Amino acid sequence: MTSKLVVGQNVVCRRTRRIGQLLSIANARDICTIRYSDTGEVTTTHAVNLRVAKWSEMRGNKPPTGKVPPVSSEAPTRIVRRLRTDIPDQ
Repeated sequence: MTSKLVVGQNVVCRRTRRIGQLLSIANARDICTIRYSDTGEVTTTHAVNLRVAKWSEMRGNKPPTGKVPPVSSEAPTRIVRRLRTDIPDQ
């Protein structure tokens, strides 16, 4: 199972544990631009540092700050450059 990054999605930065909106993905090096929801700060990071935000995270039901799961336990990220036309309901 992997995270499918699409521009406009809410994502979580695995390093900072902050939620933001994915603004763009640079194809050359998979560098993503995100805007953090809490401060409005815009920054760039590599795609492997991002994952799709869960509904519970966006609603504010965050885990206790001392219990951050290790990055290796989360699913890897994959970038979808374009949708396939032979798969319905994408």
